[in-house]
Parts: sequence; structure tokens; C-alpha cells
Amino acid sequence: MTEQEKDLGKEEILDNCDRFAAKHLELLELEREAEIEENKCLQEGCSVKSLQKKGVCIPKLRISSTTTGLFGRTLLNFGTFYGNGSLPTHTISSGDIVGIGSLNSDGKIEIVTSGVVSRVTDSIVSVAFEKNSNFSDLENEDQYMMIKIANDVTYKRLKRILKTLGSKGREHRLVDVFFEDRKPSSCEESSLKNISFRNNNLNDQQKEAVRFSLLQKDVAIIHGPPGTGKTTTVVECILQAISQKLKIIACAPSNVAVDNLVEKLAGHKIKMVRLGHPARFLTSIQQYSLDAIVLVMMAAMWWRNSTKKSIKRVSSSVRTFF
Repeated sequence: MTEQEKDLGKEEILDNCDRFAAKHLELLELEREAEIEENKCLQEGCSVKSLQKKGVCIPKLRISSTTTGLFGRTLLNFGTFYGNGSLPTHTISSGDIVGIGSLNSDGKIEIVTSGVVSRVTDSIVSVAFEKNSNFSDLENEDQYMMIKIANDVTYKRLKRILKTLGSKGREHRLVDVFFEDRKPSSCEESSLKNISFRNNNLNDQQKEAVRFSLLQKDVAIIHGPPGTGKTTTVVECILQAISQKLKIIACAPSNVAVDNLVEKLAGHKIKMVRLGHPARFLTSIQQYSLDAIVLVMMAAMWWRNSTKKSIKRVSSSVRTFF
């Protein structure tokens, strides 16, 4: 293949990459607009009873208690306004972004503030608020309603990634692989010496999948039906990569899937950070959140500084006698 043919092929693949990013940005905007419109219709065009029937609204709530948790966040526990009975049926769950508000003089829903649901029981919904949110405007004696609202975090991330793909993504070699400009490459099998598996319970198929993954330079796909041990295999791949002094970013399509990875890796005493809002984590792995790690580091720094100051004070009050 001549250099000119290579350049033409490269231009075609870059064009495909640009068109892919542009098309998906267009689709993302359409999806976002539809979501906003649906949410607007729900709040403005539907009655509270209609929203309640859809499961996205819990009316007649009050603040039953206030606590501090999730590494410095304020947690407001909402229960029924009258008594301590069970909440009506709803679809709000941990990790959802909810708005807290009430009906204004025009009979329309007015959102006062928003937070992330951290815990849901039959009688209580606990919502975590950041320090910069205006949750202080809420009064304990007032009646509120809770509404599930659209989450724009995922939208913003997808938009940023697609824009990066359209402008700089072409600079990465994986783009050529994903857009079929070249085949995925792998190392020679001889380059992979005898592996010392960390998990002695892996079966032959899992071990072969680990070997296959470690040999790939670009991408490896481990495929199998539910319950065949894919997560266990991925955990072994991560541990093998760590043993080679590599840095790992592990992603999954859901918070539960990421938490499962963290739980399985936790037993191996490795350094890791679970990114995301702590309200969406399993309680057992919250110690690996960025918030928890920063808090521990700050506490350690405070202890060191206070200890140094104490030593200086003691030293300055002690006289040396000869």
C-alpha cells in the first residue's frame, strides 16, 4: 500500500469517527430534550395525584430528623406529614436525584432544593445534600413533596466524551481499532511467562480468559452467560495487571456492578478509589470512596500538626539543667 493510499484510508476512518461523534451528539441532544420535556410536562401538566400514580412523587412529607453522614453531608430524613406511618407506593430508590418542594400560590410545583437519595425504607426516605445546596431553606414544620428529577450528570459526561472523540479521539490508536482501520494486536504467547494466579479456584476457562486478556495490546472481550464467573475473571485480570505495576481504571454500566468489583478486590488489600457519590455505594465499600480517603488524609494531617504543636509547647516549657 502506497503512502497516498494510507493517507486516503486514514482520512476515511477519521471521517467515520467525526460522523459517528456528530451523529451521536445529535441523538444525545434529542434524548435530552425529550427527557426535559417529559419532566416539564410531569411537573407542570400533571397533578400531584397523577405524579404519585406514576411513582415519581411522594406527597405530604415532613422532615422527621436531621443527621450528618456520608463524609460531612447533611442527611434529611423525610417521613409522612401525619404520624409515622408507611410511605405511599413509589419508584424512588437510592441514588436517585430528587427535588424537594411544594405547591405555590398558582398550584404549580415549586422545587426548593435537590439532593441524592441515600436510603429508602417503608417509612423514611433519607436525602443527602451538599454543603452548597440551599437545604437550609427547608423548615421542619412545613409540608413538602419529593419528586424524582432528571439527572444531567450522565448527559454532560456523554456530551464531553463525544466532543473529545470528535476533536482528539483520532489521536488515540484505539480509534483505529474500534473503527476497523486496523486489527487488534497482541503479544507473543512466549512473552507471557507462567502466571501465578491469585485465585486458586479459577476453572480452566477462566484461566484461559485471563491469559488471553493479558496478551492483548488493545482490547479483549470476555463473553459468557450470567453466573459463569466473568466478574471473578475480571478481578483476576486486574490483580495480574497490578502485579505488573500497571494503573487500572475499572468501569461498569451500573453502580452495583462497580460495587461488586470493589467488594471482590477489597479482600486483596490493594489501594483503590471508588469514584462517584457515596449515596450510590453499598455501605460495605464506602470506605473506598474518594470522600472517605480524603477525610482520612485530612484527619492524619491534623493529628500530625497538632502533635508537633504539642511537642513544641512541651519542649519550650522544659528547662535543661546541668
